[in-house]
Amino acid sequence: MSMSSGATTAPSVSTSVVTSPTATATLPAGNQLRLSHPTALVNATAATSYINETEVILDLPFLFSLYAKNGTYVTITTNGLVSIGGLDTRGNPVVPEDHTDNNPTMTLEDTFELTSGTAAVWWEFLQAAPGTQQGIYYQIDGTAGSPTETLSVEWYLENADGQMSDFIAQYFVSQPGNITYYYFTNGDGGVNATVGVVGNDFNGEYQVAQYESATQGDLFAGLRIAFDTNLTDTGVGTFTPTDFDPTCVPPGTWPQGVCPGTPVAPIAGN
Repeated sequence: MSMSSGATTAPSVSTSVVTSPTATATLPAGNQLRLSHPTALVNATAATSYINETEVILDLPFLFSLYAKNGTYVTITTNGLVSIGGLDTRGNPVVPEDHTDNNPTMTLEDTFELTSGTAAVWWEFLQAAPGTQQGIYYQIDGTAGSPTETLSVEWYLENADGQMSDFIAQYFVSQPGNITYYYFTNGDGGVNATVGVVGNDFNGEYQVAQYESATQGDLFAGLRIAFDTNLTDTGVGTFTPTDFDPTCVPPGTWPQGVCPGTPVAPIAGN
């Protein structure tokens, strides 16, 4: 994966823990975040250097489930991952060395890099530029314990070449095993990204539901992918891509209703 001269890569993973954060009271002038009342997990406003290869542990007031794994805290990384519990030594948030422009065929099936119960929303080297609103934010909406309770995580970051990506993962507490990704700005279009969900089933078998890996144009503004990791007869979980109009969710308005979309044809070979 190419690295621009302005990007700096931290020598090790930075970890912080968020237990009782305070939500942003008002959104700043020039706000570009879709979330309406975001809490910052990673924020580069006061940073003096790029923030990258960073993970944040977020405690939750509910159970988060993917495949056969569940927990009450998740690890969220600048490289576009959400993992139930922690990321082990195989699955730290550093993008694997073989996931580069020279080897664009790496898939979730053949890396086994990610811990069970991990959502790869946009798995790529991403970072927050200093002195900007770039970062990772989240909010919880709806009434606790009701079908409307949701967790939304927004990544507003750039890649090593300065291309912006803005995307959200939404988890409905009343629909365990399901998670939906929304893409508002397409960055490099997915040429260096891997998208899907991985986890062990109840027999301990490693399962993968993968939408794409390192294919130009697979990720675009207005793409929505709904993943269901409640195992079917195929044993791998399913995903359904559709499109939507991202202008229906201007900055500061999430989670207002997303415009209805139409099915997106499955991507051959991914």
